[in-house]
Amino acid sequence: MMPAMHVNRLLVVVVGLVILLASGPGDVTGEVLPIGKVQGGVGGRDGTELESPFSGDTVEVQGVIFQSLRWKDGNGQDLHGFFMQNLPGESDGDPLTSDGIFLFSGKYPTLYDGREQIPVENGLHVRIRGVVSEFHGCTQLSRLRVTRILGRNPSLVEKLETRTIHPPDEWDMAMKWWESVESMRGRIDAGAIVTGPSKTIAADVESYVWVIPATHPVAEREEEWHRRVFRDAHPLDDIGGKLFDNGNGYRIALSSTGLLSQPGAGAEQLIPPAGVGSRLSTAVTGAVYYSYGNFKLLVDEPPRWMNPSRRPSLPDPAPGTWSVVSYNVENLYDFRNDPSDPCDDVADPGNESVSPPFNYLPADKGEYVSRLEDLATHIVSAMHGPDMVMVQEIEDQDMDFTSAITGEIFRADGRPDVLQELASTIEQRHGLSYESASSRTGADPRGISCAFMIRSDRWRWESAAPAFNDLDSFSESLPMQGRISAPHQGKHRGPVIHAVNGIMADVDNSGGMVPVFSRALQIAVIAPGKPGPMTPPRVYLLNNHFSSIPDQRIARRTAQARLVAATAGAIRKLDPAAAVIIGGDLNVFPQPDDGTPSRPSRQLADLYRLGWPSAHQILLKENPALAYTYVYQGQAQTLDHLFFSPILQPALMDAWNVHLNADFPDHPLTPRVSDHDPVMLRFRF
Repeated sequence: MMPAMHVNRLLVVVVGLVILLASGPGDVTGEVLPIGKVQGGVGGRDGTELESPFSGDTVEVQGVIFQSLRWKDGNGQDLHGFFMQNLPGESDGDPLTSDGIFLFSGKYPTLYDGREQIPVENGLHVRIRGVVSEFHGCTQLSRLRVTRILGRNPSLVEKLETRTIHPPDEWDMAMKWWESVESMRGRIDAGAIVTGPSKTIAADVESYVWVIPATHPVAEREEEWHRRVFRDAHPLDDIGGKLFDNGNGYRIALSSTGLLSQPGAGAEQLIPPAGVGSRLSTAVTGAVYYSYGNFKLLVDEPPRWMNPSRRPSLPDPAPGTWSVVSYNVENLYDFRNDPSDPCDDVADPGNESVSPPFNYLPADKGEYVSRLEDLATHIVSAMHGPDMVMVQEIEDQDMDFTSAITGEIFRADGRPDVLQELASTIEQRHGLSYESASSRTGADPRGISCAFMIRSDRWRWESAAPAFNDLDSFSESLPMQGRISAPHQGKHRGPVIHAVNGIMADVDNSGGMVPVFSRALQIAVIAPGKPGPMTPPRVYLLNNHFSSIPDQRIARRTAQARLVAATAGAIRKLDPAAAVIIGGDLNVFPQPDDGTPSRPSRQLADLYRLGWPSAHQILLKENPALAYTYVYQGQAQTLDHLFFSPILQPALMDAWNVHLNADFPDHPLTPRVSDHDPVMLRFRF
């Protein structure tokens, strides 16, 4: 028989071992911590870089659950979590620390107390233990264990402090402010104005929209279309005329992720469509969350919107004028499989640069036809049938095929299939005649290319352009081992489209010598169908789609601008009577703002050294509210450009950014044609 003293000592050891195993490494025992102490104060550090002082430890906290979260992982498995916040009497009382925290429960929509799974609803007042960690910058507890249920009452949610979301204007201060309310319940009051339209991402399971508070000075401007966020350096920025001033930290993202835990499916779990200028008609609440570089409010009910009045439209053209447009049409692919292309069908294997699934393909023939019809309406009705369209982001496919849309037989002839069908749609629906052309050698590994469309009733392709009489000599005049070519355009020769590329040291990725362009500069030469005394004898169109992401690939884009400028200069020297127009999606902002605060640069310097006028410069002077072509994270900015040679200056009528896409929602109920707006110049004949 074991002595009693030995039995008691054994019990102490066993109990101690059980506590140790239950606690885990770094356990903070014997104390219920205020959530703010676990979150830590923002102090002097960047809020997006602040980690919990208890990261890796097991802690015990208590609070009220006020919102559930459900989402899917990469394998389609449902994951769950909850937002919990201290009641005012439980908090640390420090305004620099957040009173809320995210509880990650994994595949379970419940919590566990060591014996059973506990149903969770808003208003559950609970004490809980968990391990502190950071997930994509957001502090959370995982490996959860309920230690005590303190109550169940939905009215407790209304007793929580609900912070009004109104971050500071200066970006760094805004990030610290957001960190101080991370995972707390937030509120945005009615009247907030949409400054970035609702956009659907992640296979239509999340949508978001950017707003600014109704009480911000920008939202109170007299002119309706000035009440939005323009990127720093724009005259209508909150601090006009100053470069990289404050980052516009007052922008607020609303996310639909909080709606996924509610009953319903599809569009019911997305933020309802809202365009720039719409206003919140009622206040919204939800949890503040940080992920993938952004703070956002996860709304717990779908917002309701008051829509704005109609924005100004492009005026009708004056008699005796002609126009040129640059338009990125965002992944215009057809639904047919090109056997020579490994990236244009859902069953394709991809290549070394592109892997399936391909998120740029149309879902079916109906979606493709609908896009063609919308584009046709844009070109004819909204843009009044421009004479020349420089198109970016079209599929380079050029095959012999019979159109399932129009019944026409098309050939491999240098005319891209998607633009042939677009031209047919325009002619059938609107009666205007367009011809298209492109060089397949200009496509990138995914099959994306630039191309051209011209009004065949007013213009014709020019195959004998003086500047290109001697291609070898022309190439020798270009920097970076530049090369211009006029490749064969398929089995049935079509218009001659010249492609330009060069070789450079891959400074951005240190990969040796690489092509300057992944999508070559393409040049079309156009002549008037009916020459007149005031008409330039030829127009050279230089169509571009530079490398993406303005604060990356800087050396690459700088070299691209240099090669384009050199090409334009050589053309002007060899054919001084002709007009030259440089256009396209240059994927960086106009000067002086052609970089980012973290990577200031002069990527387009060589283009500006030409001294040529540009559509953006004209708009900034005449109508700055129109001077943008793209909206990113709620900021209006310009990525699409048109420069023109001085010979056209006396004939200039106007410049215009035709706002058809960037301000409008991208939503399953209201899909938009593109994420870019077209840029237009109009001239007198």
